[in-house]
Amino acid sequence: MVKEWNMVEFIQDFDIKLTMEEPYEVINHIQVQPVIFSKIIEAQEGDELFKKMKERAKNDVKSEWRVGTDGRLRYRGRLYVPNLQGLQKEVLNAAHNSKLAMYPGSTKMYQDLRRNYWWDNMKKEIAEYVSQCLTYQQVKAEHR
Repeated sequence: MVKEWNMVEFIQDFDIKLTMEEPYEVINHIQVQPVIFSKIIEAQEGDELFKKMKERAKNDVKSEWRVGTDGRLRYRGRLYVPNLQGLQKEVLNAAHNSKLAMYPGSTKMYQDLRRNYWWDNMKKEIAEYVSQCLTYQQVKAEHR
C-alpha cells in the first residue's frame, strides 16, 4: 500500500517556508528554511548592534562577525538574533515546541540552538526558559 505524502501539510507541521526561483516551469531548486529566519533577517535591519557589527565585519578582517553574501550578520558562523519584538523568546518557543525536539532540557536545547543562532547571554536565557517551562508543567500537573 502506498501512502500519499502531502508536502504542504508537512511544511505547515514544521513551520518552514518553501521558496522557488523563477522560472516556475521546472523545479530545479527547492530551499527550505524555518519561517523564523525571515523574522530574524527583518529584525537585524532595525537593530543597533547589527549596524555596528556589520561595519566592524567589513573593516576588521580578524573580527568574528561576518556578513554573508545574503546580507545576514553572523557571529562565528551563527545567525545573530536581535532581541527585538521578543524574537529571541520566539526562537526559544520554536525550538522547545518543535516536533524535532528530542529532549527539551536546557543543555540539549542550548547545543541544538547554538549550531545556528547566537545572541548575548544565550546559554543563561535558555536555562531560565527551560526552568520556567518545567515549573509550569509541574504546577499544571499538580492542579489536575
